[in-house]
Amino acid sequence: MQDDEPSPRNAHNRPPELTGVVTLLNDKLGTKETCAEVIDSYEEIMRSIWSFLAQVLGNGGVRALLTRSAQLAVEQVPLLETVQVRERDVDLSAFRTHTVPAPGVDCDTSEVMAALTHLTVVVFQTLSDMTGGTLVEPLLRFLEEA
Repeated sequence: MQDDEPSPRNAHNRPPELTGVVTLLNDKLGTKETCAEVIDSYEEIMRSIWSFLAQVLGNGGVRALLTRSAQLAVEQVPLLETVQVRERDVDLSAFRTHTVPAPGVDCDTSEVMAALTHLTVVVFQTLSDMTGGTLVEPLLRFLEEA
């Protein structure tokens, strides 16, 4: 990757639509008080992403996009290694178990939000690379309205 290319690892170098993704996630997840609430809300966001993209890419295309995005995201945020892309959805149950070890014992919500935000930025960046950016803005608008 060249220095002038946007990178999910460098917030100062993000194109506006990726900054919009971060803002959207902060708006939707930032009011949650526990890690379990953050993960619950994030699962809804991932269902919306899958639903929107499946109309254009099909389930296999979405699965490929999210699988690759998860692989890339884990390189920078090992906490995401327990996220599993399945046949028609993203399974966060192992991630939840790993981050929320027991009922009544909570984790660092900012760490969980940062990990899930990173994953989402990578998804949007991979989507942009894959489609020339044509689906990024429509998906972002769809998520804002959801």
